[in-house]
Amino acid sequence: MAIVQGDEYLIPIMLRQGNTTITAEIADGVRIAIGTAVCTWPDGTLTYDNGLWYFPLTQKISYDLPQGKAKFQVQVKINGKIKGTKAKDVEVDGSIIKGEW
Repeated sequence: MAIVQGDEYLIPIMLRQGNTTITAEIADGVRIAIGTAVCTWPDGTLTYDNGLWYFPLTQKISYDLPQGKAKFQVQVKINGKIKGTKAKDVEVDGSIIKGEW
């Protein structure tokens, strides 16, 4: 996955634990972070539809990401237990166009 500073769109993310897809019916809560931006479900801006979680990347979030690499990580709460993924790098390309539209 690569993000360009200034991008704004929903990022589809499939969450799996082993052979199990983590759905809204299974999870009690989900948190997804890109850089310092954290979106949550059920009481936040993270949404779920048909097997995919959607992280709402805004221009503000993408402009706040450092050019080069940003960290991506997920936490899932199921039956009172919280499991997290290892942080992974996401490529972030710079933009000569600055400022939110």
